[in-house]
Amino acid sequence: AIRSFQWALRADKSHIRLYSDAVARMTSDGRVPWAYATHDFFVCPLCGYTSENPDAENCPGCNLLWERFETIR
Repeated sequence: AIRSFQWALRADKSHIRLYSDAVARMTSDGRVPWAYATHDFFVCPLCGYTSENPDAENCPGCNLLWERFETIR
């Protein structure tokens, strides 16, 4: 149970970072909003950690290999 809560906390931190980035991009200069462009997100199927870029060889939340991440468009 403790490990699950730790993973959930790390995943939620990644979600907060991505949400903050999205809000900043949507409200920045007058170019085409970030929300309307196509983006790939990498989601760990084990703990839910989410990132726009593969940051390392393993998930920072649960140490799962990046090869096993799901790509969400």
